[in-house]
Amino acid sequence: MNIYDKSYISKKATDSGFNRDTYEKVLRLVDVLEFINQDRFLSEKLALKGGTAINLLEFDMPRLSVDIDLDYTVNANVDQMKSERDEISTRILKFMDGQGYTRKKSDRQSFILDSFYFTYVNTGGNKDYIKFDINYVMRVHIYSVENRLVVTKAFQVEGGINALNSIEIYGSKINALNNRAAVRDLYDVWKLVKSNILSGQKEQLRKAVIFYHVLTSDETNGNFDLSAAKKLNQHSILRELVPVLKKSDIFILKDAMKSVSNFIDELMVMTDDELMFIKNFSRGKYTPELLFDNPDVIERINNHPMAKWKVSKLMK
Repeated sequence: MNIYDKSYISKKATDSGFNRDTYEKVLRLVDVLEFINQDRFLSEKLALKGGTAINLLEFDMPRLSVDIDLDYTVNANVDQMKSERDEISTRILKFMDGQGYTRKKSDRQSFILDSFYFTYVNTGGNKDYIKFDINYVMRVHIYSVENRLVVTKAFQVEGGINALNSIEIYGSKINALNNRAAVRDLYDVWKLVKSNILSGQKEQLRKAVIFYHVLTSDETNGNFDLSAAKKLNQHSILRELVPVLKKSDIFILKDAMKSVSNFIDELMVMTDDELMFIKNFSRGKYTPELLFDNPDVIERINNHPMAKWKVSKLMK
C-alpha cells in the first residue's frame, strides 16, 4: 500500500508533473487494484480495462485516469454470476471500509453494472472521491485475460494486474469515442495513433471495434464517422482533460481530431463478411463466424450474454 503523506505526495506529483490531488486519487486507485489482484478470489474474477488500463499498462502514464473499469471475466450462468457478484461486493466493501473510505449512497447497482463511489479526505484536507465500475454482462471476451506489469514509473503494483488484451481494450475505447465523445477517449486514441503500437494488428483491432460496436452502440449501423467526437470543444478540454495531464503536456484538439479521424477512416474499411455480420446483428441474428475465423474465439463468444440480450431485443 502507498503512503498518504502530504509532503510525500506533493513531491511525487511535482516530480511526475501532475496535479497533487489528482495524483493522490490515482495512487488510491492503484491501491485498490493491488488489493484486487492480490486477493485470490477477486483476481480470478476481475480484469481491468479502459483508460486506467491504457495509462498504467500501455504507456508511462501520459495522463492520469481517475476511475477504474473492470469486467467480471467468468463465462458463468446467471446463478453463478449472482453468487460470485455478492462475494465480490462483500470483499471490496470490507476492504474499502477498512481503509477508511465512506461509501456514497448515490452509487448505482443494476443487472449490468455495479458502480461504487467512495469518499475520503485527501492529504490537502479536501473531500474527494474514487469511483470504479464492475460490468457483469461483458463477461465473455475475444481474447484471454492477461497478467500485465505496470509500465509507468510513478505507480507500481506488486505481481502485476489482470487486464484485457490490448486489442480488446482499444477496440472498446475506439467504440466509446464513436459513441459518447469524451475528450479523454479522444486523447487515449490519439496516443495510440501517435505510438503506432498496434500497427501490425490492425485487422484484429478493426474486428474488435466492430464487435464492441454491435454490443454497446445504440444504433448498430456500422457508422464510424466520429460525428459525436467532432462536437468536442476547448471548454471540454479545459474541464475534463487538462486536470489529468502533465503540466508540460500540449494537446491541440484540431490536430488530434484530424489524426484520429484519418486513422479511423483507414482502419474501418470493412470486408463483406464484416459488413454482413453487422447487418445480420441489426436484424436480430448473431453470426460471430462472419467476424472471426479463429474457432477458439468463436466458441468463446458464441453465447456472449450481451450479444444474446441485444439480439433478443432486436428480434421483437
